[in-house]
Amino acid sequence: MKKRLQDFGKITVMLLASLFIFSACEGPTGPPGRDGQDGAETIWKIADFTVKSNQWEWNEDDKTYRFIGDLPALNEDFYEDGGILGFVYLGTQGVDERLFPLEFKGDTNNPVLIQYNVSLDLNRTVEFIFQWHSKAKQQPPLYNFKIVMLY
Repeated sequence: MKKRLQDFGKITVMLLASLFIFSACEGPTGPPGRDGQDGAETIWKIADFTVKSNQWEWNEDDKTYRFIGDLPALNEDFYEDGGILGFVYLGTQGVDERLFPLEFKGDTNNPVLIQYNVSLDLNRTVEFIFQWHSKAKQQPPLYNFKIVMLY
């Protein structure tokens, strides 16, 4: 009888120990999240820009037109840990308008190159760069752009 009680005690201790060990293991711990935010949540901001023909500034050095716009919603989270995507609207709104990702290299009907740069400095800006394939000094038309920031 005494042996049975000892065996029962050993089995009980082993079961409790293994239950404790296996219930405490949940896998590797991931990086810490931001305080007060759900770790599965995606944060995003959208900024729209209309650049009129007379707002483009000519850069003689690389034969491009440039426009710099304020992007106050830009912060280190978007810049360091997220993504910043640029788009250009082409066509007529409500008729044949389409949204193209930047860098846009154009086609035979629209022989242009449009790029963008984002700068996280004191100014928090986006720069749109426009160039005719011929590198001509011909003022670009009005363009509408969309910047999408997410993390």
